[in-house]
Amino acid sequence: MPEGMDEDLWSECLELYQDYQCLPIDGGEVLASQLEEGGAYTFTASTTLTLDVDRSLKTLCCAGGLEIRGEGRLTAEMIYVFREGCITVDSGTIVCPVMDNPPENGSLIQNGLFGIGGIVINGGSVECPSMSSGPQTVMVHGGTLKVSGISALFGYGQTGGTVEAGLISAREGFYIEGGQLTVEYVYGMSVSFSGGVSVVEHVENELNRVRIAFPMAITEPAGARWQDGRFVNADGNPVDRVRIEKLPVENPFTDVSAEIYYYTPVLWAVYAGVTRGVEETLFAPGKGCTRAEAVTFLWRANGCPTPAGSAPDFADVPETAYYATAVRWAVEQGITEGTSKTTFSPDEPCTRAQIIAFLWRCAGSPKVNTETCFADVPSSAYYAPAVNWAAYRLAYGTSDETFSPNRICSRSEIVTFLYRFFN
Repeated sequence: MPEGMDEDLWSECLELYQDYQCLPIDGGEVLASQLEEGGAYTFTASTTLTLDVDRSLKTLCCAGGLEIRGEGRLTAEMIYVFREGCITVDSGTIVCPVMDNPPENGSLIQNGLFGIGGIVINGGSVECPSMSSGPQTVMVHGGTLKVSGISALFGYGQTGGTVEAGLISAREGFYIEGGQLTVEYVYGMSVSFSGGVSVVEHVENELNRVRIAFPMAITEPAGARWQDGRFVNADGNPVDRVRIEKLPVENPFTDVSAEIYYYTPVLWAVYAGVTRGVEETLFAPGKGCTRAEAVTFLWRANGCPTPAGSAPDFADVPETAYYATAVRWAVEQGITEGTSKTTFSPDEPCTRAQIIAFLWRCAGSPKVNTETCFADVPSSAYYAPAVNWAAYRLAYGTSDETFSPNRICSRSEIVTFLYRFFN
């Protein structure tokens, strides 16, 4: 055993040596030119490998994190990082050719990149048969990646770069926030598209929850959508291939800056027909909402459904009022009961407690922890379950200890709550 190496690490290195002929050497700052052509190595510590020359190796392993950078080309049948180490590729070209005798399916180590502590692609180019992050995540922020299969138990995320893959299996979640992705098959507990361009042929999703967030849309085929566990076209017939991409949406409002938290919710509300500005170029984000406006926004966000006509008429809701249909629908759905048996009080301000209660009931009044999250929300209040349900999901408090349930809900707040609920 080399001097200074602990016994457990030496045992792991011996196993790798026996199976893959990896010679243990010191890690740290390593140049590719220091490695012999065709060699098989195990770095005994976290390592930064700089590709200062093109180098073809048999196998490359590392007992800690492995960061690869430089402008050269690295060829290796297997790059394996154990002991919870992460593989990070910042630049360079990495190619893992198919082994003459590849590992059997189900083997811990596969032909390609395997990082027990995760895999992060920031740049460069990677081409390999398989990529696995053990129990951790695979993240792509840049560069190009071409791989037959990606396995990431804790999830796959992409914010940039270009990825071509046959299969991506992300047990705990799959999300795309940017870049370009072309994939035949996606599996994930939940799946989310919120940026970039994705071409997908099939999605398998245990919770049947595929989120195509604003300003994303299925642009091909026209009218396609996710329905009952499948992508279907405008006629409801299944389709095998969809193109999902971020839409160019202009901001017409001078009082809504791109840096403000409600920027995307405001554009979504206008794009989805939930509300317009108070003027052509003004949204009036700080203006308070009335109960009529709040219910109307919620009704429009639900697709303007037609009520069955069984709701009671309120004396203060004229049949010709713009909000009359929305009020009838909301009462039928159990979202609101009005302020009395004969009044809805449409012109009264809508409070933060009221809009959160509306959304909670719209979600089916899910059961929540009865312990209140905020000091100003009594556990006996009608809105307490709704606030507990919404806390840190739809509506943050006005401070760490307060929710301000009786404060008038502004236009910016209400479209933000609706955006988070529907997206």
